[in-house]
Order: sequence, then C-alpha cells, then structure tokens
Amino acid sequence: MLCTYAETTELYLRFKSDIDDYGTLVQGRTLQEKVRNPSLMGLSQARADLIRLAKAVPLVHPRPDMDGVEVDRFLEEIMR
Repeated sequence: MLCTYAETTELYLRFKSDIDDYGTLVQGRTLQEKVRNPSLMGLSQARADLIRLAKAVPLVHPRPDMDGVEVDRFLEEIMR
C-alpha cells in the first residue's frame, strides 16, 4: 500500500510540474486554439487518490507524542 502511495505521489508531482511548465491552457490543434492542459485531469485524479490512500497508509502514529507541546507553545509565544 505504501508503494502505491509513493507511485501516486510521483505521478502527482509530474502532473504538477507539467502544469507549472506549460500552464493550464496549452496549444490545441491550431496555433490560435487553446485547450485545457490534459495534466489537469491527471492532477485532480492523483490528488483524490492520495487523499483516499492517506487514510489507509499509516504515515503518522495515531496518538501523537505530546511531550514537547508546552515548549512549542512557549516558543510560539516568544516569536510573536
């Protein structure tokens, strides 16, 4: 399951890179025609799959470690 999550992440990043490089509209059949970048559909599907897979793949501990929470809050207060 983790392998599928990693492969889907790789696909998502490739689709995102394509959209970043060429934009959301790309050249169609003629020079004047603009069409939606086909990678938008793949990006959307990969995102939906990642959300679904994230629930099945235990990427974090179900009960987070709360030992340093007070220190973190203190540091956040200082930084404000």
